[in-house]
Amino acid sequence: MSQWHSVKAGRYGSRLYVWVDGSLSTEAMLAHAYPHTNGNASILLGGAKDLSTLPFDAMSGAPAPYTGCIKNFHVNNILLPLEQQNIQEGRNLADCDGTACGDETCGGGVCILEQGRARCSCGASTNYIGTGRCRRHVSCQPSTCAPPRGRCRADRCICSAGYAGTFCDQKIEIKIPQFDGSSLVSLGRQSAMVHTNQQRIAPTLSRPSYVALNFTTAEPNGILLWIEMGNDYIGLGLENGYAKLVWSFNHNSVQKAKSSYGDVLSPRTLSRLMPHAGYLSDAEWHILVLQINKTNITLTADNTLVYTEEPGLNIEAEYDDIDMFIGGISDNDYERAKKIFPNNFKGCIDQISTREKSFITNYTEVYSENVKSCQLYPPT
Repeated sequence: MSQWHSVKAGRYGSRLYVWVDGSLSTEAMLAHAYPHTNGNASILLGGAKDLSTLPFDAMSGAPAPYTGCIKNFHVNNILLPLEQQNIQEGRNLADCDGTACGDETCGGGVCILEQGRARCSCGASTNYIGTGRCRRHVSCQPSTCAPPRGRCRADRCICSAGYAGTFCDQKIEIKIPQFDGSSLVSLGRQSAMVHTNQQRIAPTLSRPSYVALNFTTAEPNGILLWIEMGNDYIGLGLENGYAKLVWSFNHNSVQKAKSSYGDVLSPRTLSRLMPHAGYLSDAEWHILVLQINKTNITLTADNTLVYTEEPGLNIEAEYDDIDMFIGGISDNDYERAKKIFPNNFKGCIDQISTREKSFITNYTEVYSENVKSCQLYPPT
């Protein structure tokens, strides 16, 4: 009583888990409790308009409203501040300290009372941005944000793999990468660490012939894979919860077109949404395998072939430069990728592979930005 407690709850496969202050409990899901994929689903905190509408087994006894305080609310490992723009409806609520503002409402400031009225006071490290809120402003300096931990960009410290925090000063271990919308992994760039991973795609290389990844997300939109090859590209992502494959081959395509100047190479392009592959933003794990060779391009989803085509490629040709991004692209890179997939991926990606039966395991050996470790709780 009168103490703060940390509670985590979610689903792993076909089991539910509850984690309270380090103690984990799991249980198989009942059929009626299996989550749906409705994008308009709401989350109830602390109670409901009509408690009788809750499932009969929502509590060990009769449903009762919650009395107490809630803060640091996360959904899919992303902080969701309990503020007006995130609250659809509520009643009889006050800040936990009894005032009209507080830790989350002020957004980094301190709630103070003056002549019976509450207001947010922004300290030296925060700026007032209107609507009663403050914003944390921490200037990024090379003295506090430097390789191999991170580097400054747009006044923010961008963390390398194995580091987290405002100044990338927290050492973390990454077993399964988590992407938060500002994260990415690149297999064509030099890591901040000494590079030994053989799965790195080196410059001046033929286009990749095999890429596989295993992912889970509840976000309907996001880029999973982008391969940039000069004027050519291949992209794979999610749009409204379904797989979307795009490619364009202007270089090394064997297809020709007639012109007044003779035969010229004609680019081959594709942009296809594949609902027949199933809804993939359901918080389950899904495996995508993309294979490219001289005769065809194939995509399998969860071991089912969902796309195949014969683009007529010259697999022998090489490119001056090639890069592969997993989970995101920075704002300064490849504008056409951002037009096709405006959002970076939010979720977890495991078993990243550029050749069969071989996976990246040491993420300090590949270039990455703001990648954290996925919080998963295996069934017991």
